[in-house]
Amino acid sequence: MRKENWPSILVAAIDEQKSEKFEWGKSDCLQFASRVAAQLIDHDILSEADNRYTDETGAYALLSEMGGYDGVFGKYFKQREAPRFACRGDIVTVSFNDQNICGIVDASGRMVACKGERGVFYLPFKYITRAWEVR
Repeated sequence: MRKENWPSILVAAIDEQKSEKFEWGKSDCLQFASRVAAQLIDHDILSEADNRYTDETGAYALLSEMGGYDGVFGKYFKQREAPRFACRGDIVTVSFNDQNICGIVDASGRMVACKGERGVFYLPFKYITRAWEVR
């Protein structure tokens, strides 16, 4: 269940991640979305993946081992039938620049915050492919 003051936590958690340098296994898209969501519900959903990969190949291997994004996020959250109806604080996957990455819907409810090698960036909803309700 989300904390009572989750909207302000969402803003602060995304802002906090802006200062974190991109690093596989510590501050990549999977870690970013999971850590922000964890602050909303006070449950670390990705602790089993901590320090288990250090590069892109390792990240995809672990993701595959865990059943993909469905296996990681579906274990804790209900998938939205229509991803375009994702709401603030929901974890989403996006297809952008021939990559499938994950992010989290920002506090405006109109953009997806993602973590890439150049830091946190935002994408419009048209790139969302899947969404999970963080509750």
